[in-house]
Amino acid sequence: MIRNWKTNFDVKLQAMFDEIVELARSLDLLHYDVEGPFIISSDVRSWGICEYTKEGKANIGINPRTFSNDFVVRTVLVHEIAHACLPYDGHSAKWKLVGDKIGSRYGITVSRTNDYSEFGVKSWEDVNPPKYIIRCPGCGFTWGYHRMSQCVRNPNGFRCGKCHTKLVRDL
Repeated sequence: MIRNWKTNFDVKLQAMFDEIVELARSLDLLHYDVEGPFIISSDVRSWGICEYTKEGKANIGINPRTFSNDFVVRTVLVHEIAHACLPYDGHSAKWKLVGDKIGSRYGITVSRTNDYSEFGVKSWEDVNPPKYIIRCPGCGFTWGYHRMSQCVRNPNGFRCGKCHTKLVRDL
């Protein structure tokens, strides 16, 4: 079912991508070749990615978890295309100005991170809950672990950094 939906969405996704790239070029912000969008693994924490190649191109990727809402897809694309406009500039003030200039057409303000739960998009943590929970019985603080580790194997050998109580494993 998702596969068919994704196929139908490809045309719309490509149209959104092309529109935002064209807008960035018309604003004289984008001076590099940009390819995409390609689909990144839904297992990763990031919503999108901008990778630079040796040939001077930027490849834009997007996480399929964002596909449930057009505004979220457009926000992620604007964010990543702003990176393509300023290679290796990170999340600087200049990057934010460029992203906000591109996003203003769509009512988007770019930021380093976003929580799209209000749009029904599940976070990485919601999709991949931790397998192991370590808890401090003293202060109640918890840590989630996805892999077996020393602390998961032997929580009694570790103490809480806050109240120095020995830890216990809940899951």
